[in-house]
Amino acid sequence: MNLGQVKTRALALMDEYSVDGTLNSETENADYLNRMAVFASDAQFEIADKVNIDASIVYQLEKQDDSVKYHKLDLPTNYKELKFIYFNDELFEGAYRLVNRQLWISSGYVGVLELFYNKNPQTLDAETEDSYEFEVEEHVQHLIPYYVGGQAFSGEKDEISDKLLNLYYGKLDAVRKEYNDGQQTIDTTFFM
Repeated sequence: MNLGQVKTRALALMDEYSVDGTLNSETENADYLNRMAVFASDAQFEIADKVNIDASIVYQLEKQDDSVKYHKLDLPTNYKELKFIYFNDELFEGAYRLVNRQLWISSGYVGVLELFYNKNPQTLDAETEDSYEFEVEEHVQHLIPYYVGGQAFSGEKDEISDKLLNLYYGKLDAVRKEYNDGQQTIDTTFFM
């Protein structure tokens, strides 16, 4: 789902999409539309706290001078929390430190290190293009218009705002991370 689709769905939920079958113009809804990217950003961050956004980055560790004690690798700007590390295609079980947004690993390691982490989504603002694709998983993107519509009406039409936000938070509470590890069935044999 992209930002433009979220805006359209939020307007529909707010009952601001059309009047008697005629679509409302963008100028008629300009105040709502100008604020919606910021609200969508807030929703995406909130959802990402519940359903993490997976990411990885690869580092090439080169041989260091004997005077260098650590490889000091800058973490990505969107880094949120570490999941695990692979070194030369095997799970890394060695010692490391996270210091000032850097990953420190002994300079004795030479090879390919892949860092798997949870990331923060991009922060959206009024300048964000409507073609922006949301980073949270597809199965939770449908929640964003409820939050956006609820926030857009906050202080204006509080009854509709409260209803949309209650729907959003109720649906968010029911969200679980989907895992697709290829397993299709669970086979269990019971013995008595």
